[in-house]
Order: sequence, then C-alpha cells, then structure tokens
Amino acid sequence: SAFEKFGTFDESISFEEDYELWLRFCILHKCRLHLVPKILAKYRMHHTQLTKTINIKESLDNVKKIKMHILSQLDEKDQIAYKTALKKYKRGKPIRLRVRRNIHDTMFKILPDVAADTIIKKYMKIREKN
Repeated sequence: SAFEKFGTFDESISFEEDYELWLRFCILHKCRLHLVPKILAKYRMHHTQLTKTINIKESLDNVKKIKMHILSQLDEKDQIAYKTALKKYKRGKPIRLRVRRNIHDTMFKILPDVAADTIIKKYMKIREKN
C-alpha cells in the first residue's frame, strides 16, 4: 500500500535508487522501518553488479544529492530537526566507524578520486575475507 500511496523507485536515478525510495518514505511521508529478525529475501552478489563496479566517490556524491533533494522538500523547521537528529545519530556511532568515515572523507579530499577509490575498494575486499 505504501508503494501505491507514495510511489516506487525513481527510475531517473541511475544508482542508489533504493536509498532515495526509503529516505523519501521515511522523511517525507513519516513511514517507519522495523527490523524483522528473520531472513525474508536473499541478495545475490556478483563481480559485475553495479555496486561493485561504481566509483565510490561518485556513489557518495549521489547520496549527498539525494539527501539534499529530499531535505529541500521539507519546511525549514523539519530540515533543522532532521539535521539535528542526524548529528546526534552520527555522534552515537561507535568510534571505529566514525574514524573510518573520517579517513574515507580525508582520502577523497587529498588524493585523486581514482586513487582513493582504489584504496577503499581494496580495503573492503580485505574486510570481506575476514
């Protein structure tokens, strides 16, 4: 019923369209997601899937654009409330995740995008093996 009421994936978005859909549902339409402690679907991963071949910097930039687009549809009071809640959420993350995120951001600021992207992808492969 949510798809009928609020729409489905925005096909004009080349990737991260699932992120946009859930962000739109939750932020603009006040839908709430709940964890179901049971496997309901499987996700097949393969070496040619878009998430493996896409540039990480491009993906992060696309996520920022999606967030800004969704936030621009809120009134000023709700924008402030969202940004405040997001800051609180980020401060509550474990320190190792915050440090990892800062390292990623710093790498993209000081290294060429291709180099930072390559390093992060290699790091992610190592983490997958462990």
